[in-house]
Amino acid sequence: MKKKTVFVIAIFLLFRLAQTSAQENQIFQNVISKLASYTNKHSPEKTYIHTDKEFYTNGETIWFKVYLVDGIAHTPSKKSKVIYVDLLNLQDSIVAQRKLYVDYGFGTHGDIEIPETADQGTYRLRSYTTYMLNEKEPFFFSKEIHIWAQQTNDDEPFVTVDTLAQESISNIKHQRPTIQFFPEGGNLVNGILNKLGIKVTNTQGIGISLEGSIVDQDNNMVSPFKTFDHGLGTALYKPEPGKSYYASILINGNEEKYAMPLPLKKGYVLNANNNGESVTLRVATNHKSGLLGTLLVGHMRGYTFFNRIEKSNDTKYSVRLFTKDLGNGVAHFTLFTAEGEPVCERLIFVDGENGKAALSTKTDAKKYEKRDKVSVEIALNDLKNSPLSGSLSSSIIKTPNKTKKNSNIVSWLLLNSDIGMTGFDPDLFLEDDSYTKNHLLDMLMLTHGWRRFIWKDFLNSKVNKQLAFEPEKGIMIRGQTTSFRNKYSPKTSWVTLSTLDPFVYQEKKPTNFQGNFSFGPFAFQDTIQAFVKAVPVSESKKIRDNELAIHADDFLLKVPIENQKPLVHETIRFDFPKAYKELAYNRELNDFKYNPKVTQLKEVTVKAKKKTREEIIDEQINKIAIYGTPDNRVFADSIMGSAALGVFDLLRNIAGVQVVGSYPDQNVRIRGAASFSSSPSPLFLLDGIEVDVGFVGAMLAIEVELIDVLKGPSAAIYGSRAANGVIAIYSKGTIWIDNNKRQPSPGIATFKVDGFYKVREFYSPNYDVPKPKHEQGDYRTTLHWQPNIDVDTNGKSNFSFFTNDVPGEYLIKVEGITLDGRPVSAVQHFEVD
Repeated sequence: MKKKTVFVIAIFLLFRLAQTSAQENQIFQNVISKLASYTNKHSPEKTYIHTDKEFYTNGETIWFKVYLVDGIAHTPSKKSKVIYVDLLNLQDSIVAQRKLYVDYGFGTHGDIEIPETADQGTYRLRSYTTYMLNEKEPFFFSKEIHIWAQQTNDDEPFVTVDTLAQESISNIKHQRPTIQFFPEGGNLVNGILNKLGIKVTNTQGIGISLEGSIVDQDNNMVSPFKTFDHGLGTALYKPEPGKSYYASILINGNEEKYAMPLPLKKGYVLNANNNGESVTLRVATNHKSGLLGTLLVGHMRGYTFFNRIEKSNDTKYSVRLFTKDLGNGVAHFTLFTAEGEPVCERLIFVDGENGKAALSTKTDAKKYEKRDKVSVEIALNDLKNSPLSGSLSSSIIKTPNKTKKNSNIVSWLLLNSDIGMTGFDPDLFLEDDSYTKNHLLDMLMLTHGWRRFIWKDFLNSKVNKQLAFEPEKGIMIRGQTTSFRNKYSPKTSWVTLSTLDPFVYQEKKPTNFQGNFSFGPFAFQDTIQAFVKAVPVSESKKIRDNELAIHADDFLLKVPIENQKPLVHETIRFDFPKAYKELAYNRELNDFKYNPKVTQLKEVTVKAKKKTREEIIDEQINKIAIYGTPDNRVFADSIMGSAALGVFDLLRNIAGVQVVGSYPDQNVRIRGAASFSSSPSPLFLLDGIEVDVGFVGAMLAIEVELIDVLKGPSAAIYGSRAANGVIAIYSKGTIWIDNNKRQPSPGIATFKVDGFYKVREFYSPNYDVPKPKHEQGDYRTTLHWQPNIDVDTNGKSNFSFFTNDVPGEYLIKVEGITLDGRPVSAVQHFEVD
């Protein structure tokens, strides 16, 4: 009987073990597979903007390079090829937008000319791709740009938008500050030693330093705490069942009390300690079943580097990970229960040597004279001094006395892009290896959460779902065909797209069952004219059923303004702007005085008269056509009953033009344009694009604005292919005559499509070669802008530029990223006597 009982118990335990193991394996596979899918298929994208400087006057140009990387590996993104850069004003309205094409590599560069009418203040420059809009809360790169009004008689120093922030700190003794508590891992638990993050801010949201203590209900001090200059601090204490706790601080001699978060009766605690060389993780619980079956996972930007399923029912364990084996950036640790519920989370910033690179700059001298040549050498290596390749950009400006710091590419990619804007100077956390910096950085991790995804949504496939926005590969021309009389009635059709110079293209394809069509992706600059023609897939006996309307999609990307306020930090009054504005004013005045393209005019009176219809048409056609005055011209609306005619019927009304054959095998002959070529057919052009006679024969007269006929010498400009003359057809909408009277026509549509922005070239003088214009003063506010720096196989690169006529200290700033995804940044100073 005892043997049978033991056997039954053994079978039961084996069954429970197998059941637990299967459950553990299912949880493990679900978490790990979702992270793998996120990494390999649904990884986010990140952008970063390097500008030539961070302060301008109205009328100046913002020169920038925008980097686009994979959000996990920080290598060149393989998804999007289109980047948007917006300049937003004080009211969060878009002042300027640039749509840029990334052919290959890490990104591209561009420029934005600040309007002369721009108001003084702090603006924002943001960058993004449409693929980023798939995130629940899209997080774009955004940096502050200071624009000063050009007023040289203004003696007051410029003050940023958060004007009263610094002054408010001095009044903290008379205010009750705000205190936030962040239990490590997520919750306080009774009977377990807990670490508590503390953040103290004033009424302006700025962190402040103070001392206080955690006190129990009997007024016994449990743990003292202290916050540093940025309002961050920590405390350690073990909540006891049945007791209540509060935080106590003294403000102007009076005690202020703050209720503490209530601890859980039963729960889990995840503690992390980062000493630089290693990260120690401690997991504890007060559940009777212990930690059996729990899963601890660590990932960095989605890449899983650690996982552990606990096989025992112990109530605590510790794990040590060496940072030299890890990458660089924010590591996200999560503890899951045996049932797969995430119960504890902790962020740790890992500063591993394997993920670092060293970027250095060196000038050929420390001091220069005016208009001297400066040579800069750049070296890019890993920490073992082995050369690296990458993409870099550099700017050289006069060193400001004081300025706020935005994120550099290192702090943005490794820190803020994954946890959100911290409200602090990001360089403070990453520019050195001091204990204070590491301690402050750990407190920052303790008081922030992972923002890329929420575990419950992630595991329920709410993150790795069908994309609402596919990555853009270029410019798409999309739309829908519907009934001409009912835009809510989709119609399937054959759609032909034609574009004009400088981008010549023609393609015909069917719509889907909803009448949707799509052409592209295209990569062109400037603006092109597009012509779309649609005919039913199957014609009806009723003419009105064959009439189609074409609705083109809006080509402008509509991205919601996130109303992101300027970063909360201490205000800095700039003493530099007055001198900078004078420098910018001298440059502007000097350019105006010496620029041969600028002529100062006296006041004049301009008189004009309204253009005739013929003058408007000639002006519009001259923009498209290469010929002069045609031999014959006929307007479709000048022929009675043209609505029921075809194009060949229109041609019959032109003197000297003969239509031969019967439908559908018709052709055209032009008298006086005969040649010895094998084909007597003339050259047919539709809106400047060559088409065949069959295409013309299928066109209706209602699609046509006018037709020009060229004979003999008039057609010679088109060469031998026009030996039999030219029939130049212009569709409705191509020639703009009176937009207010223009009515849509069935089956045709014309519209303009904006291409990618064409970047201007940065001007940098060469004083080695004397030129007359060198006699003018040189007051450049940006000495040099080098958006694309090529690094050779030895990790070396160099460039040169010339100083201007303004003495002082200058700053060289180089930023970029290696091919294997390591962000780098370096600065150097030199002087001009």
